[in-house]
Amino acid sequence: MRHFYQINLCRLIIPYGFPGEGLIRSKSNIELAKTPVQLWFSILKHVVGMLRSQQASCFHDKIYATFGIAKISLPPNISNPDILQVDYGQTPDDLYISFTSELFRNLPTLSTLSSSEGLGMGERKRKGLPSWCPDYSQGTLATLVQRREQIQYGIPGFAASFPLTDELVPCRVDGTILHVTGKKIGDIGEISQVMTHMFSIHRMRADITGIAKLLDACLKMDPLYDLTGQDRLEVLWRILIQNIDFAYEGKCEYPADHTKFSHLFGAYITLYTSAVLTELEGGARDDYLKRLEYWEESFRSSAGFPSVSTIVEFATSTSVVDGWITHPLFDKCNTFCIRAFPCSNGRRLFITSQKWLGLGPEFLEPRDELWLLKHAAVPFILRPYGEFQYQLVGEAYVHGIMHGELVARPGGEGGFEEIEIV
Repeated sequence: MRHFYQINLCRLIIPYGFPGEGLIRSKSNIELAKTPVQLWFSILKHVVGMLRSQQASCFHDKIYATFGIAKISLPPNISNPDILQVDYGQTPDDLYISFTSELFRNLPTLSTLSSSEGLGMGERKRKGLPSWCPDYSQGTLATLVQRREQIQYGIPGFAASFPLTDELVPCRVDGTILHVTGKKIGDIGEISQVMTHMFSIHRMRADITGIAKLLDACLKMDPLYDLTGQDRLEVLWRILIQNIDFAYEGKCEYPADHTKFSHLFGAYITLYTSAVLTELEGGARDDYLKRLEYWEESFRSSAGFPSVSTIVEFATSTSVVDGWITHPLFDKCNTFCIRAFPCSNGRRLFITSQKWLGLGPEFLEPRDELWLLKHAAVPFILRPYGEFQYQLVGEAYVHGIMHGELVARPGGEGGFEEIEIV
């Protein structure tokens, strides 16, 4: 059913081989594709990305299978582009590199870089691909840019360094080296847990270590977040939902409503802490109560954080059987999880050296570096690989810098230099 859904969705947004108005508007707004050539390449990239999860007996066809549709909608000024030449004699790695290189050369932003799983999604199956080139032979998680597209129109797209788009070409490809212009803005200081099982909407599980790690990571920030002046607990839940209420029953909102989500996140904390409390006895329970008191004192000024007495009261009406939780706040908690799961799934919480909080790829490491790249919608995490060379780890969401705030500051456009991603 999942494979059928992807193919059917592709047919809906590209009826008879021509992209629909909604897809064109999305690419124009979010990827800054304006000319017919840019729109054509951005839509071709989108279709290839949609079909990556499909199976193929020949890995070449992960790319070639889209060329029939692509030829139908060629812009008038492109008669027979090199990108549509079929050659089964080259290796899949060479095909993927050449295809991705053409996307970089013909698109106005570095959105193609978001399509690569980089080093942050674990060991790559195809060893010959540079870190900036997607492995089209396998599917991948939705990128931050794609997630922004899938929400409704009217929500601002990410633009971490879009104001720096005067140059016509965002990068340069030389064989397996990608030349980009960027500026290091921080180091990954500490990493916390992976969010995948924290917001499962299919099965609510009492994770004794998960909720503790989430709150302890929050406590490593200053009480007021440097970039926005917001309370650190508020910053945490805004990161987990990418600061958007993408409610299915109505219009999306940005930024997310503070009064609503402080209440929902408070219900989430109450449910998990009270569920943990029901599982403990004796000294372990006493130790956990002391930890709850420490959290209560630390987050005293934070809106929505439950008191220890509230958690203890709800623990009396909570039961956990084989991982299934019965709780009076289940519906409110699940409402928050439904918003957080697609934004946080497969990502890991991290704190930078400046005590900025963000979400990055699962396999990021301390001492990885946080970079702004010209023409990029989101910050990227890079790993040093020799002098002036880096490997792509993956995208990052860092609260307070996703809409060009750092670039807009005095001196924010300075300090950029050319680097190589391999």
